[in-house]
Amino acid sequence: MNNYHNNSIKSVKIYQQGNTWGFDDLFLNLKFEPFVAGASEAITDWLNNFSSCPNKVNPTMIGSNIEFPGYEVQATLLSEGGYGDGNYMYLDKQGKEQYLWLCPVLSMFWSPIPENIFIKFEN
Repeated sequence: MNNYHNNSIKSVKIYQQGNTWGFDDLFLNLKFEPFVAGASEAITDWLNNFSSCPNKVNPTMIGSNIEFPGYEVQATLLSEGGYGDGNYMYLDKQGKEQYLWLCPVLSMFWSPIPENIFIKFEN
């Protein structure tokens, strides 16, 4: 997918519609791609309880398949190609375990799907 996959660090500006977080990506022609199946709840939890990001309304979510300075949470791949070809991930943040499903759009950002995704929220 052009040079988009060559970047090891990706970022998306996320926003909420109701209780669901989502993002737009003009390059991939995505409009409000929602985080579902535990992902929106995990984002809300990270922002409210773990993140140092002061902007809890429309933060930028930064993710990488390699550790980077200041990452706040690590998502670990449990299974690839689960329900609807999505990917089940596991999070352990300060002893709080969470499970979530990331839809097949993840493969538009990383191919192959990485075993770990390191995440941080910024303004």
